[in-house]
Amino acid sequence: MKINNFILFFISVIVLSCGYNKNETTTKNDPVIEPVLNETEIYNDILNDLIEYGFFNRFLGERRTDLYKKFYYRKEIDSTTFVNKIAAIKDELKQNPDKRASIFLKMHIDSTSLTKDDLKYSRRSERINRFLNNNNPEAVLDSLRYFNSRLKPSDFDLQLANLKKLEKQKHVDISKLSFKELAEFLKQDDNEIGYFAFSKLYLNDAKNAGLVYYFINCGPKCGKSAVLLIEKGKDSWNIAHEEILTEM
Repeated sequence: MKINNFILFFISVIVLSCGYNKNETTTKNDPVIEPVLNETEIYNDILNDLIEYGFFNRFLGERRTDLYKKFYYRKEIDSTTFVNKIAAIKDELKQNPDKRASIFLKMHIDSTSLTKDDLKYSRRSERINRFLNNNNPEAVLDSLRYFNSRLKPSDFDLQLANLKKLEKQKHVDISKLSFKELAEFLKQDDNEIGYFAFSKLYLNDAKNAGLVYYFINCGPKCGKSAVLLIEKGKDSWNIAHEEILTEM
């Protein structure tokens, strides 16, 4: 009886050892699955940054004018109070979508006239030029020349503004309004930021940096176009450098 028990124990050890080795071998041979790149998330991160820092503070709505008159245009700027009031408006907008300004996504644009001359060498373009030199300049420009018409407002999750589709039949082109007409329009509308569009993304092989072109029109003598150098951070994509091409 003791011999039979010993044999059973010995066989069990062998079986368990073989099973462990098999699993270990399988784990080592498993292919490494790289995470799928979600371009929409990249656009979303960049647009959130632009609304807050790149679109002339227009997300503040009508309160923007009052704040600038009271603090920014004074000879002695109370910067601390100014910053705190903007922070309070941000918190309010994040919690109350109904009070946010609107920004419109332009859906149908063929191409831009972007050329190599627009990204010519200069001190302020140094970082973008370095990116171009490390990648294929022609391929980069080819992406930046064409707008991404596949983007939809429902693709985005914005914190400080509401994104809407730009529909000609329902939309007033604020770029054609006079200053007086614009002031009257904004009293009736929900504080429109303007309309904008993104180009196609160009990302490097490592998928941790890239370039994208955008433009915004926010009224008479208000707007700009620029190329953004974007980089992947720990939790989101960030704007590392903005090369402004035109600005009003």
